[in-house]
Amino acid sequence: RRLVKFRESLVMKRIVQLVLLVSSIAQASSFSSLSLSFTQQSSALKFPSSACRKLSSRAVLPSGLSGARKTRHELVMQSEAAAGRQQVVIVGAGPAGLLAAHLLLQKSDRYEVTLVESRGDPRASALSSIRSYSLGIGVRGRAAIKSVSEELWEAVKARGVECDKFSLHLGKRVIQIRQKSAKLVTEPSVLLNRADLCSALLDALAVAPQDKLQLKFSTRCTEVDVDARRVKVEEEGRERELRYDLLIAADGVNSQVRESLLRARKGSLLYASAPLNGTLKVIHQKMPQALDPDSVHAMSGGLTVDEANKVKESIGMFWVPERNRTTGEQQGCALLNWDVANEPKTLLGMEDAESVCRYLNEAFPSLEGGITLDAAVQFLSQKPSVNLVNKCNRYHDSPGRVLLMGDAAHCTGGASGQGCNSALQDAASFWRMLEESKHDLDRALEKFSEERVPEGHALLDLSINQGPRNPLLRVAFLLLNGVESLGHKLVPDLISPPTQNLLTQTDLPFTEIYRRKSWILDIIKRSNAKYGAFTGY
Repeated sequence: RRLVKFRESLVMKRIVQLVLLVSSIAQASSFSSLSLSFTQQSSALKFPSSACRKLSSRAVLPSGLSGARKTRHELVMQSEAAAGRQQVVIVGAGPAGLLAAHLLLQKSDRYEVTLVESRGDPRASALSSIRSYSLGIGVRGRAAIKSVSEELWEAVKARGVECDKFSLHLGKRVIQIRQKSAKLVTEPSVLLNRADLCSALLDALAVAPQDKLQLKFSTRCTEVDVDARRVKVEEEGRERELRYDLLIAADGVNSQVRESLLRARKGSLLYASAPLNGTLKVIHQKMPQALDPDSVHAMSGGLTVDEANKVKESIGMFWVPERNRTTGEQQGCALLNWDVANEPKTLLGMEDAESVCRYLNEAFPSLEGGITLDAAVQFLSQKPSVNLVNKCNRYHDSPGRVLLMGDAAHCTGGASGQGCNSALQDAASFWRMLEESKHDLDRALEKFSEERVPEGHALLDLSINQGPRNPLLRVAFLLLNGVESLGHKLVPDLISPPTQNLLTQTDLPFTEIYRRKSWILDIIKRSNAKYGAFTGY
């Protein structure tokens, strides 16, 4: 009788355990009901885990619920996985933030990601801001995107224009900057609008499990409590808090996360920023017929506005092939820039499109009247943009588990054409460090700063100091580039190509490129400092 009572009590104990388990599964999965049917077996009385496995084959989702049928075992595993995942908040759904999300979600089941973006979903409209301009994805950015998959790179490439030409216009003469040699990558760069790049990355994120990814567009980060590891966001007029195990700041040069971190770590985190020497406006139109539609073009123009006093206004123009976001047709995007100290006051003072159109066509006669009236209307509708450069002494905060990447950490103001590429590299590098550190977040953050801070500083120096302020030094640098270009064509094993070719056609670390060119760049750096060039904190 005692043995029978003992077996009965054991049976009841096992049944209670199973009922509690079923109840917890139902609650965790947010189902209103979960129909169960199971057959008692002797093995179930002896091994509760075995009972769970046998029950799992019979538990199904109630009819009417969308989705595939899930066994109870799958629900248990899903619930356990979710409970053990690290909560990652990424502020900024730009190229770097989106690529980081891809790597965290597709390469591992350890993380849940919440993406917070102040702007709307770029896929919601085929139109983009007039002020936006095309980005160039070269060898560095391509490798970073391919670290997720070849398919993702093909999806990005399909949105843009492939380009392997860079034409420098010196008066009537055109010099091809991009070279071909065994030392240089010859695969074309892909030029595309930022919104198209982000749209391609977002579309590919659609395969991510819904329980691992939350996208919050039109949601503004207002404050970060790094000590409590909480982010305050404003969504549809309501403020809420998000807890995180890792916070990635990919919210651009005016990063709210970085500003909160600077206040919390005053004195230990060093930061400085300054306007790049120049302002710009952007126009979009068909590429002028006088220009090769498949090439990037850099040129300078000017117009004498006062013959008596010989007053001349100077402007630079940078043409980039792109696709029209509405029609998909190839067109041109032109950046018009000028020195702050010598701005074209006559042009900026004009109020009608016809005058602007006439001025620009006269200032750039090589375009053969190619600037359209619509482009002039776009010019008038914009306020001049000022690009910024910045510098940080580290890109992470261990106590607050914060990571800075992209322009939030290192912005070069578009001077080198490597801003987007280096931002994408940040995301790929962090994932590599997570793997190397066996997903120890604190160690991965430290390793990220150890590797990426010298790279960010070197890129800043390479960007600023390729343009000497001293007139004589500027001429000498142009002559040196010509000699290096010709010499590399003749004896590529002995003579290094110009700095810009190393930046755009190799995957050499920026620190190595600066080391190779330091003999001339150090001279330019000291000279530019005398002219007030940005040097950092």
